[in-house]
Amino acid sequence: MVIDMRKLFALLACVVLASTLAASSASANTTVDFQATFPERFGVTCANPPSLCSQGEVVGFGHVEELVRFDVCGPNCNLRTLTFADGSKLVLQESTGLGAPPDGGNSFNPKSNGNPVFFPLAGTVRGDLSTGDFAGATGTYSGIATVAGGVAVVRLSGSITLAS
Repeated sequence: MVIDMRKLFALLACVVLASTLAASSASANTTVDFQATFPERFGVTCANPPSLCSQGEVVGFGHVEELVRFDVCGPNCNLRTLTFADGSKLVLQESTGLGAPPDGGNSFNPKSNGNPVFFPLAGTVRGDLSTGDFAGATGTYSGIATVAGGVAVVRLSGSITLAS
């Protein structure tokens, strides 16, 4: 049996090219789940008012500085920017549902910061506004903001698909 070296080389080149393309497309996007917690204190001076700022933790990614700017993309359309230690920024666009006290409103007093109120949160990852590791990312998340005593504790969870 005689093997044409040109055909063998061409076949080998195709196999290498196909395996390289398959490996790069398989690793092109990575989806990861995340959870984050932020204690936001009212009355703290932040950049770009009206806004809230704090420091928090994104499980699996680390410590972040957080800035929430209200109504910057329309009514009830907030941008939450998370800045990581390496300078990467993850921008989340979210809306807030109506707040509800734990007992259905029977004890809520709007003049008191001591009554807890829960606000549902939902949003999407804005990869077009994000930078560094999160540039081009996509994803969705949900969460809850528990407000009491001049502090909001925000808990978020969702998934992020990182662009390659």
